[in-house]
Amino acid sequence: MFDELLTILNENRRGIHAYRKCADKAFERASDEPENATAYFLLAAAAEDFVSKNERMPLSTKDAEVAFSQFSDFVGQLETSLASSSPDEMLQTLNAIAGKLVGTR
Repeated sequence: MFDELLTILNENRRGIHAYRKCADKAFERASDEPENATAYFLLAAAAEDFVSKNERMPLSTKDAEVAFSQFSDFVGQLETSLASSSPDEMLQTLNAIAGKLVGTR
């Protein structure tokens, strides 16, 4: 489900434009799938953070790899929590991701 966003990043070479497309798609999914809106919103926020931090700046390969790894980790955590069908696990995952996003500001 959330891995659709990873496909967008990979198909668009994981650059600024890819993260912008990813954020747009995540916001669209948040609107279309209210039961997963919080998860998609957090992924959209993560993608937008990447854009705002790196727009008009040179982006090293290492920084791009670190950002993609973190985003992939978020997606994996959300997929695992969703598969568990446990609302408590999903809430813990959402809070953990939100905490990491806040910590990078």
